[in-house]
Amino acid sequence: MYFHSFDFNALSDAKIYGQPEIDILDFSYGNSRQFGTHADPEIVASGHPINQHGIAGMMPRGEYLYVKWRVKATGEIHEDRVDLSHKLPADMSNYDLHFAIFGSQLYVYLFPPFQAKGFLGEMEMHGGQPPGRERGKTLLDVPYAQQHQIYPDAKK
Repeated sequence: MYFHSFDFNALSDAKIYGQPEIDILDFSYGNSRQFGTHADPEIVASGHPINQHGIAGMMPRGEYLYVKWRVKATGEIHEDRVDLSHKLPADMSNYDLHFAIFGSQLYVYLFPPFQAKGFLGEMEMHGGQPPGRERGKTLLDVPYAQQHQIYPDAKK
């Protein structure tokens, strides 16, 4: 068990960054079935979208990420399952696993913890959204995010 976070926000990806609107229909981060690591089965069965989600806390390091989504403009349904077993560090403490979808492609990012000074002195902070996100630019445009993209594999 490690303190880390798992999140996505299809609403801001569409509205702020000009991406095609999508509906997240189902998701699962690993096999643990711990609260917050998977979509509620009743919501999935109802067909209602789950377009934003975030959880931070003690949870197991996920073995995989599964996402199912629909592109609103075309009605196309896509799904992807990413094997995370060799993409995540052994110690996930304070990392942020974030995914975004751009049309038919799932992108997964692993943002590391960072050092910050606070009134209590130097401390390791929880990973979060990358610096440099601007209206009209997606994670695909931000060098910091590109550096921490773990899926699809970065082009070398």
